[in-house]
Amino acid sequence: MYPEKDGWDEGDHTARFLYHVKRENLQSNQGVFYDKGFTENEMEGIVWSLKGYLTTLAKRSTNQSHGGLAIFKPVHISPQRRKRNDDEVDYVDLKGEEYDEIHDEDITLTDIHEDEFGTRRQMEDWNKELLDPEEHIILARKSKDYDPKDKYWQYRLVVEALERTVPLIDDDIECAQPDASQNSQRPLTPKSLHDYARDIYNLLNYVEIADLEASMAAEADTSEFASSNVITPTEESLRFFREQQRFLDNRDYQREDHKYACHILRITNPRVPRMRSMNRSAVLKFWQPVAIARILEIRQIPYLRGAILGDSVGLGKTWETIAIMLKIWEDYNQSVMDSKQQNRPIPAGRPFLVIVPPGLITQWYSEINRVNDKLRVCIYYGQGRPAQGMRTIASRLRKTDSIFNGSPINARTVIITSYQTFSYRHGPTAVRAWYTETTEICPDEILCPPAKFPFSLDGCFSDVILDEAHILRNPETSQSRAVHWLKADFHLLVTATPIYNSRKDILGYVPLLFQPPSLWSKADQVYFQIWRHQIFNIPLGHPARHLCCTEHAVKEYVLADWISPSVTGNRLRLIFSHLMIRRTLFSHMPFDSPNIIGDDIPPTQRKVCRFEYAKNERAMFEEVSPPLYRGLIKQSPTDPQKCIWNMNKFRRLELLMSWLGFHYTGNGYYASDIPSACQNLYEGTLGAKLADTITSQALTERPSKSATEPKESGRVHEDTQNQTSFSRTRILEALLRGSPKMRAMLPLIRDQVILHDEKAIVWTQVPADQIYVAAVLREANMDAGVLHAGLSRDERAALLYRFTEIPDKCMVLVCNYMLNTAGLNLQSLCRNVHLFSVGLSKSLVNQAIGRVSRLGQKRPVFVHEYRIKGGFDDELARLSDRKAIPGIIAELSRDFDIKIGYDGAFSVIRDKALHHLAPGEQIQQDDITDGMRIIQKLISCLEDTTRG
Repeated sequence: MYPEKDGWDEGDHTARFLYHVKRENLQSNQGVFYDKGFTENEMEGIVWSLKGYLTTLAKRSTNQSHGGLAIFKPVHISPQRRKRNDDEVDYVDLKGEEYDEIHDEDITLTDIHEDEFGTRRQMEDWNKELLDPEEHIILARKSKDYDPKDKYWQYRLVVEALERTVPLIDDDIECAQPDASQNSQRPLTPKSLHDYARDIYNLLNYVEIADLEASMAAEADTSEFASSNVITPTEESLRFFREQQRFLDNRDYQREDHKYACHILRITNPRVPRMRSMNRSAVLKFWQPVAIARILEIRQIPYLRGAILGDSVGLGKTWETIAIMLKIWEDYNQSVMDSKQQNRPIPAGRPFLVIVPPGLITQWYSEINRVNDKLRVCIYYGQGRPAQGMRTIASRLRKTDSIFNGSPINARTVIITSYQTFSYRHGPTAVRAWYTETTEICPDEILCPPAKFPFSLDGCFSDVILDEAHILRNPETSQSRAVHWLKADFHLLVTATPIYNSRKDILGYVPLLFQPPSLWSKADQVYFQIWRHQIFNIPLGHPARHLCCTEHAVKEYVLADWISPSVTGNRLRLIFSHLMIRRTLFSHMPFDSPNIIGDDIPPTQRKVCRFEYAKNERAMFEEVSPPLYRGLIKQSPTDPQKCIWNMNKFRRLELLMSWLGFHYTGNGYYASDIPSACQNLYEGTLGAKLADTITSQALTERPSKSATEPKESGRVHEDTQNQTSFSRTRILEALLRGSPKMRAMLPLIRDQVILHDEKAIVWTQVPADQIYVAAVLREANMDAGVLHAGLSRDERAALLYRFTEIPDKCMVLVCNYMLNTAGLNLQSLCRNVHLFSVGLSKSLVNQAIGRVSRLGQKRPVFVHEYRIKGGFDDELARLSDRKAIPGIIAELSRDFDIKIGYDGAFSVIRDKALHHLAPGEQIQQDDITDGMRIIQKLISCLEDTTRG
């Protein structure tokens, strides 16, 4: 307890007040600081503002100008009853949950999450980010002699290694040089963009730095190693960025009536959209109630059995989903109360099922409990071992379990599991195991579980939530069939990328979204017979127009081979308009208001950096790659009509694009080898092993050459072989030779990590790329971690904690596109993204960028993508563009209507740039109006916002 306070002055009382208010709001899930990531100074600033407000209120009662000590006087609180055990009651009285909101009318719709202090703090953060790199270099140097822990010498190490690779670059190859003129002044940023874009990374004046190092007796001239790929936001680039993003804002998938949505959700004050069953600290964003209400509306449509919640990455789909579950439970809870009052049978209560990728189970559990304390959350995953006090289900579920007995308490129970766990326990895998145990004959293909299968859960769940639902885009997988067998009443597909890979993805959603013909109404059956060959020509407003939401329409008129990508895209737009809600960062809510959803999220600037091999590197690639191109595409062994990649050759080509050294090491470092490679990485031996492998292999190959002199390709690593073992850059040089991408990326990461103390994420295609990137960064004395499939749950959590919570640990996280990271929040300390490999689909890349470009990000995000000119990278990028066309067309706004193949477009290509025609503006003679070329240009602009 506290000592006697008779002798306390105002300072003592204020300190105690500050301590208690901060602690309670930080620890309680109802507190305003709970899980918000505020620093100590930020929390104290907010509490201090609160104290000032309370002091003002106290002036009237104390008659003192400063308010006296009235606010610190003891408060008499009546003791509360012991909290009931909610597990023992049939319903919850929500009338008591309608909080006092007497002052809420003072808060406007768009600023309900950011008070004056928070806004000022954010503005100050963006304005004071820049410190001159020269100052960093001077202040960081601690030792006159080489010290790998000294930032100055870390920087110098990279400079020296890059300098020693300069002879590899030929004079006849065009290399971008630093533009010193960009250093003359910081670019101006328009206030209309809320000052998001400051000149955060001032391009280094490398001539001045060279002079600085000369005065400090430096050995290397840094003037040759300035990166010309630094993204410098300008007014023009940000305007261009927002213009392109606006084209993908389709209002057919949106709603705007906020007040009506709040009425549906029984939110008493639309200015503070908090549902009755939410915690006091939980408030929805202003764009979220309309999405929740729209999904609930779709849930009542008889011809649908599912909906897509497709908001862009980072807009809060998890909270929207939790609110949907809360509203469903609130309505059920009211029906139980009504039934009791009217002496009617109580309706059966069925739990929610939430299926997510394994890495998101804990995140979902935490978010649900953060938003409310009404839903009972259980984890159904792993061996059922409790973790951090979480409620778990230890045994395999059966229909006879009490959780399915219809009790009202089950209606507010949420079971969270993973796709893999659920499939293994209740899908085809489980059925095959059961057949083995019963000695019965198992059919070759299991289309549905047998009637005697004891772990069938069909009919046990009314609502099934499928996070990252694009995982189910193939209807034939074991995971998809396990979900189909549930026969749930409604499926909510949560994904920011409904068309993840190609237009065929929608085939996996058909069983989850559309009612089978056996459940159609008589009217729909009649309409279908009339319109079955003209489904997409049914007039607007006709009662049969929704027949596009049928399996027949999708298979015959969307996915048929004779349907062009542009037609497919337009038909997908019609289908999605019936069953999807989707907003982007640049959606307005309401439509004609200035309220932009993404105002809380700084802009993302992207740049594609394309490089050429040096002469000897090109010679080596042309020597070793032809056998890999032969047979790269082969006929599918299961379907002669399909062609598939030869994955072994694909992998080797992709690795050569990253580093020609993989020619010598490419037979190793598969996924199973990554844990041991990471062990070598953390021991500091991985880089040496890679360098030694290349040099020894290169020496072995040279005597086999028929010519007296080695070929150009034989000299790629020749200089490395001649280095003495005492050269501190020997290993780093070996890893840089043969990789134009790495020679370009390393200076950028060097500046971000060493000069600016910022973190970065690097994305690669295959695990071997991860090992190579991490080895280079470690040799450059940067703390890099590898996120790979071989990590245990605890190891993964520890790595992510170091990256997201500790400012000076794990400065670079090296990730793999193919490792499921969807839903991860990595934005707290990072805004720099490097796409070292070309992603196989646009959705894959957007998901990767979305790990940091999302709600909660406080600074502009910079994305650099690296490609080799005229190589396999460009081929992969073109293939990705072609696959993306139907999905892009489906997302286009009404303002970007195109007429494929002839004039009539709202947008044209003029002077090699995408140009949006103003009202009444005429098409010029040299304008390109072909729809497909315009779409391809739009795709190009979206992935590189620094050019038109």
